[in-house]
Amino acid sequence: MADVEFRVLGTGEVLIDGAPLAIDAPKQRALLTLLLIHANEVQSTDRILDALWGEEAPASGVNTLRYHVSKLRSALGSHADLIVSRESGYELVTSPESIDSRRFETLFRQAREVVVTDPMRAAEVCHHALELWRGSAFADFPYDEFVQAEARRLNEMRMEAIELRIAAFVAAGQDAHLVPELESLVAEHPLRENLWSHLMLVLYRSGRQPEALRAYQRAREVFGDLGTEPSDDLAALEEKILLRDPSLTAEPEQVKGNLPLAADHFVGRAEEIGALQDLVSANRLVSIVGPGGVGKTRLAIEAARGLEDESSGGVWLVEYVAIDQPDLVASQVAAALGVLASAQGRDPLDHLASHIRESNTLLVIDNCEHLVEPIGLVVSALLARCPQLRVLATSRRPLGVRGEMVWRATPMSLADEQSEALQLFLERGFAARPDLALTAESEDLALEVCRRLDGLPLALELAAARLRMMSLEQLAARLDDAFAVVAGGPRDKPEHQRGLRALMDWSYQLLEPDEQRLFRFASVFRGGFTLDSAEHLLEQLGASRNDALDLVGALVDSSLLTMTADDRYTMLELIREYGLILLEESSEIDAARDAHLAVFRQAFYVPAEVVAPLPDQIPTVWGRFDAEIDNARAAVAWALQKPDPSAAVELGATVWDLLMSWHLQNEAHDLNSRLLAVTSEPSGYRAKLLRNAMYSTAANEGTDRAVQVLEELEATAETLDDDTWRGVALGRRGVLEFLRGDTDSAWRYWDDAADLLSSIGSSLAWHPTSTAFEVAMLIGDFERVRRLAARVADDPGLPDYVGLWFLGGSAFAAAADGDVETAEQMLEQYRAKRTPEARDDHDVLALISLARMDFDDVEQRATSVLERGRSNLAQYDLYLPLFLLGIVQFHRGDMVVARRYFTEGLADTARLEMKGWQLWWLAPVAATFAGDAPALCLTLLAASDSAHDRVGGRPYAAVARIVDEAAGEARSRLTLDEIKQAEESGAAMTLDEAVELALSFD
Repeated sequence: MADVEFRVLGTGEVLIDGAPLAIDAPKQRALLTLLLIHANEVQSTDRILDALWGEEAPASGVNTLRYHVSKLRSALGSHADLIVSRESGYELVTSPESIDSRRFETLFRQAREVVVTDPMRAAEVCHHALELWRGSAFADFPYDEFVQAEARRLNEMRMEAIELRIAAFVAAGQDAHLVPELESLVAEHPLRENLWSHLMLVLYRSGRQPEALRAYQRAREVFGDLGTEPSDDLAALEEKILLRDPSLTAEPEQVKGNLPLAADHFVGRAEEIGALQDLVSANRLVSIVGPGGVGKTRLAIEAARGLEDESSGGVWLVEYVAIDQPDLVASQVAAALGVLASAQGRDPLDHLASHIRESNTLLVIDNCEHLVEPIGLVVSALLARCPQLRVLATSRRPLGVRGEMVWRATPMSLADEQSEALQLFLERGFAARPDLALTAESEDLALEVCRRLDGLPLALELAAARLRMMSLEQLAARLDDAFAVVAGGPRDKPEHQRGLRALMDWSYQLLEPDEQRLFRFASVFRGGFTLDSAEHLLEQLGASRNDALDLVGALVDSSLLTMTADDRYTMLELIREYGLILLEESSEIDAARDAHLAVFRQAFYVPAEVVAPLPDQIPTVWGRFDAEIDNARAAVAWALQKPDPSAAVELGATVWDLLMSWHLQNEAHDLNSRLLAVTSEPSGYRAKLLRNAMYSTAANEGTDRAVQVLEELEATAETLDDDTWRGVALGRRGVLEFLRGDTDSAWRYWDDAADLLSSIGSSLAWHPTSTAFEVAMLIGDFERVRRLAARVADDPGLPDYVGLWFLGGSAFAAAADGDVETAEQMLEQYRAKRTPEARDDHDVLALISLARMDFDDVEQRATSVLERGRSNLAQYDLYLPLFLLGIVQFHRGDMVVARRYFTEGLADTARLEMKGWQLWWLAPVAATFAGDAPALCLTLLAASDSAHDRVGGRPYAAVARIVDEAAGEARSRLTLDEIKQAEESGAAMTLDEAVELALSFD
């Protein structure tokens, strides 16, 4: 939305983005003026009618006023909502900064606050305040009564500002140039005695004593015509001038700097300013570098302001934003210090050096990025000639000269509700919209806005200004197009700081063409990239990978990339979005995404014939996935949009494995389903997708649907005539048989799969044994656990990480069986050999704590896993923490909560028809009924025992303890006949019947 400005210091004007808005109807102009005088205050209908029509108000005054309000709103267009209808009247709701009279008052107040301590700064602020005037206040309403009081007040304040400006120059001894102006002012305002006093004093200090005395006589004549005399103070001044009183002669104040006064409050960043001041105190050249909008200029000025006392030669701001000629670099420094006029044709650099050679001077050199080389040369030369000179520079890239200490400015903190970014946004938001209401919900929304804008101070300030014409909710909703919303900055800012797009364009245009191209294409990376990825990207673009080092370095130096501690390069999200906009505008977006896809297709390449990543691929492929997950997602998403599915299938099959390793099963299932939908031809990659789908389908859609997927996998293996895939299919058949409750068949399929894969020398021969091992752990068949572990231990070709997996699993089984000593011994061996890719040991530790009845530790560990995010974890990965939390609550006596944990697992496995898993839950659920339904408890326990007898194994030690406790309590509540009847009924039940009964109890 465009920016609006109201002007009343002269003829009334409304400007939209600097262009005047035509409001021709006199009554509508008068209405707007009245509302502006009382901005952000409700004006009653009666008050408005009386002010604008007086006694001539029409009979239908209310309707007439509504008509003019409607017309005025239409004229204001997109800013119509600034005029708000209230119950009693109307209100103009706008920021004080949008009205020139309010800005004038703010500046005048600031000048009065510092006139005693810093008169030259007061004079400068008064100058800026008076520049806002274009004539008398409300000049187009010279006779209208409703503006007279406010017009008189503002016009008087204008004269006070003029007098204050002159008084500041006089106090500082910088007054010789004031004589012509004062002569004009006393002629125009002959009754303002302060002007006569200043004129007399300035004439005297200029060596013009007789003229100063004659000025007093002229003043007497003016006042005499009114029948009065000048004040005693003016007469006393005449006497001092006559006597040449030494107190009238003021030594010109040595100006010690030109740092500007801030128009607004500086928020936060105290630690950064302190660090900067320490650096400048210890180093002669410090450069603040960082991306556009990060607040480099303000940081430099605030840091320098705190160094004024230790800079006897002054602190001087040198601005280069409007300078684009290298030969003017030295002259700009000289002009800032006020020494250019006395150069007398000498080289500005020589003159500068001689002027500051022996003084302890601090130069703040701002906006160097477009003149880095010439500024660097001038700074280097001055530092070499002036031993006490210090320089604090701001730039988007370093000056690149000897002795430079580079300090990288970063966005404001976004950590939480106390973040500096949020504080800045809210403070500027309240300035733009004083009636901004803040609740807990809106504060969260404001924090989200800050995060979306990367904590960039300039972006936050520009966004806060938008609150003048839209709500916080509207602002947040529109940030998907941040470059359109965050625009229209203050007019006293340089052009390239008035919006995000202009800010980014400024940085981008400073790059060389090759740097620009890499920047555009690098914006397709998600979550950053490595130098190796940048090299591969350049290869895809037909450039030399050898150029990557210099080009990436240039983008880092230009603050468009940031190097992280793990040797990756990242962009702020706003900068990345800007790069994507450039790609769209240049029609390169498809080429960039193709190149990005090629980079990660190569990075995560696993041949079709490799069913799972080989052991020597795991450190390279899996190890990189932690950092590259967002790039992998983006590459697969783009590949799925292409007509040829080969890239999507090839890369996606590997990404599925990696997502599963991150416990992102739901995402992996969705990805696999999309990949299967785009390919139908039998191939090794499709076989991988079908293998993947069988697991996730069973977990998400049930075993019946999983059987169909398995049958297609078996058919694909036959079409390919591939024994490896036949062996994989046999192993998956074993999984399905177990899930469907036929454990005996499952053992046979896993043995057959292992035999087949071993016979062809496949490195996957251990996979079926591993699956059988995991199931044996699940059902409590600890003897089989030991046999399977011993079987693989004798395999000399077993990869180390597989042996580790079996060792960790054996520790788990020992802990589940209550053998804490063995579990701890195995865990110690496991930890001694564990690699970064090895399984976590939280489950073993939780079971050990459970065996020791350390319920607080169990609860803490289980809760941390459960909170990892239900939305990202497949339900069966939550079974262990649900199981552990249920056991803890059982021992604490809260059967309702314990049952809720156990029932969640039982209900889910029943929904998916996974009978093998249901054994895990049936006995714990039964135990929770001992107190309120003892017969049901014994019935379900008998059904659980019967099912365990059929599949082998036994309940975990923790379950056995609660089952024994529950059975004892249940029996104590029943007669012998009731006990017998309940147990016989349970023993005769099928597993399905027992589960249905357990879940039917309310």
